[in-house]
Amino acid sequence: MAKHKYPIGYKFNKLTIIEFLGTKDKKTHHCYYRCQCECGKIIDVLSQHIQVQKSCGCAPRQIKKI
Repeated sequence: MAKHKYPIGYKFNKLTIIEFLGTKDKKTHHCYYRCQCECGKIIDVLSQHIQVQKSCGCAPRQIKKI
């Protein structure tokens, strides 16, 4: 099994890691985490996207004003 670098319970934005899923694709060796959003929804997130993903999609997008 692949080595994971974020502990269970670690929080990024609105997502909290609840489980390390390991690799789903043996070809690319990308790791996945199961996360729970503050709204209650559970999603699987690619480890490379976990720091930039804000929520499960429930949060409205922020529009930058120029």
